[in-house]
Amino acid sequence: METAGILLLLLPLTVATSVPQVTCEPGDVQYGHNEWISVVPGMSPGCWTHYTNEGAEVHVLNLRFNPNTDSNSNFLLLNLTAAKPGHVIVSSDAEVPFHMTPPENDNVKVLMKRNLSSPSLFKTVTPVDMPSDSGDLLRWATEKFGGVTSFTTIQDPVVITFTGKRAKGNGSSNCTLENDFSPEDYVLEFKPRIPPQLKSCSTSSLPSDKELHIINIPDGAETRHVTIHPESKKGMDLFLRGPNGTTWSITGAFHIRFVSNNRVLMGESEIPPLVSNLADSAGDVQRKALLRFGSSFITSYSEVSSHGPAITMTVGSASSAKEPRTSPAPLEEMTSAPHSDPYLRMQLYASADFTDPLDPASKVQSNRRIYAEISSKTFGGTELSTRVRNCSVRSKGPCPRAQDMPFQTVHCPCAVCPSSTCLSFSFQHLQDLAAASWDLECAVKLCFNQTCGDGGRVRRSMEVVPISAPGKCVSFGLPAILGVAFGGFLIGVLLIGALWLIKIRTGIGSGLDLGSTAVHLTGCPCTETKRQGVPGNPSPSENSSANGSIGSTQSTPTSSVA
Repeated sequence: METAGILLLLLPLTVATSVPQVTCEPGDVQYGHNEWISVVPGMSPGCWTHYTNEGAEVHVLNLRFNPNTDSNSNFLLLNLTAAKPGHVIVSSDAEVPFHMTPPENDNVKVLMKRNLSSPSLFKTVTPVDMPSDSGDLLRWATEKFGGVTSFTTIQDPVVITFTGKRAKGNGSSNCTLENDFSPEDYVLEFKPRIPPQLKSCSTSSLPSDKELHIINIPDGAETRHVTIHPESKKGMDLFLRGPNGTTWSITGAFHIRFVSNNRVLMGESEIPPLVSNLADSAGDVQRKALLRFGSSFITSYSEVSSHGPAITMTVGSASSAKEPRTSPAPLEEMTSAPHSDPYLRMQLYASADFTDPLDPASKVQSNRRIYAEISSKTFGGTELSTRVRNCSVRSKGPCPRAQDMPFQTVHCPCAVCPSSTCLSFSFQHLQDLAAASWDLECAVKLCFNQTCGDGGRVRRSMEVVPISAPGKCVSFGLPAILGVAFGGFLIGVLLIGALWLIKIRTGIGSGLDLGSTAVHLTGCPCTETKRQGVPGNPSPSENSSANGSIGSTQSTPTSSVA
């Protein structure tokens, strides 16, 4: 389901009171559709994939029957004539007579819950015990067959027909249940026991650049979940009115504005009710919509009643749709970053007075504080306030790293950023991390009249530049100098003591000659010795022996003593 492309255009509150308000009286519409509206029973929760097991598909039918309906009027016809090879799993929350049109392919096997009685069981049908809960049933089928091609929830069906189309799926092989499941070009068709009742009218058949569609669910209807598919690629205004407890889900990627007295879901975001105390009278609803949108015509007004809890509506005329138009520049600025919810924005500032906006390409130094303004677009003329729940940062790259981002709520001047939440951040704790590119993300609530809903998440990409700490000079004071000197002295004493100990224990000179009356330093030829009784003029032979003793003296110091 794509919601990232939904753009909600700003709607001014001022309305020209001179605009004539022309209403219309709705009439019955056969087959649940006309040129503007198409209504089908919901199939949620459901999912579909491209999963096959050696060419065999796996389809799960989760049947729901209204307990207030006479059980004798319930029956089910399963048409498998065009079914592709595979397994069809049929579960039901009630005991219903079961009939089947056999498949043309013998490789179609049916697993039927035991409470579905059949007057004649075919060889391809096997009664088994299986769960009724949607989640449990999906897990049971996945464990049994290794995967699921489609899972469909059907309310009060009479006929279910497999079309023979190949399952397209959602690009995944894992079937994950969706509460707004309404696929196009599906693998099966079905007819409910009581189809949705549709009444509709219009005050203008002329083409226009803006369509106004009003949808009214009367208070007596059992429907409480409506999925809207905007079909037209032109600008579209939606006025959605339902009983208390109704939930609207809007899907698609078009330019729309909307107002509702109920909560509206858009992807993972929830918009609280924007109007209240709205009766289900056709005239009152039409006049309220015309006044709120400042329109002089109604493209379509529709009243929908259904006995099922969920319906799916396609709104707008695809045949009259024009080429998609590009968003004007102010709307482009409202989108803060890829994957952000399109009606939320985050603007960063370099100063606390919120007058110096940061360019998306600018780099932020890690030792600076930055300031953020988080706001939402106007919904149908109603301005919603924002509340920030938490913020985090995630690094970009092959190994992303996420961290919580502490923030402080600060005051923002009303003239600068009215109805916004203002925060301040510091990136100092990212100083020592290697990553430089980060996504700043905040979870936001949207509030109206003290009622809040999940507003989704707003993101902003940024470059954080680490600041290197200046080099510190080592200061050598007097204590340090004295410590170094004492350490050197102590090392010298220990070294001399070690040499003395070696001399005493081994008797071998270790650089100090202490074995004579004179102290000789080894290798010092200039040492003077005192000789007694040596003639002043030695003979030539003595000279020669003396010369020979010189080398001996240099090699063995003890021979130098006469």
